Amino acid sequence: MNRKFIIEEKKKLKDNIIKLKILQDKIDRACIVLQYVIENRQNSIINMFEDVVTSALQEIFDENYTFKLEFNKRNKMSSVEFTINTGDYKGYLPLKMCHGKAVKETIACALRVVFV
Repeated sequence: MNRKFIIEEKKKLKDNIIKLKILQDKIDRACIVLQYVIENRQNSIINMFEDVVTSALQEIFDENYTFKLEFNKRNKMSSVEFTINTGDYKGYLPLKMCHGKAVKETIACALRVVFV
């Protein structure tokens, strides 16, 4: 009787292990889908921010300015840097390296509009 009980419990445990592995696989697949959805949503929000600020800069200054957000991760901390391409420079410069208060004020105003 004791041996039969042990065999039954062993079978139940094996069945539970199989069910848990199936559940873990489903959870892993759900996490992948959620990461994909979150990444796409973040990218669309980033694009919206960049498009609004770029449009404001081009409209106000009548120049080929483009605005870009650059995300960095250091020591498990995320940060974002505002960068701008003035059209005469190949690549983006950090906003803090750009001279001229008007550009910074325009970006600040455009970002306020985006948040509203």
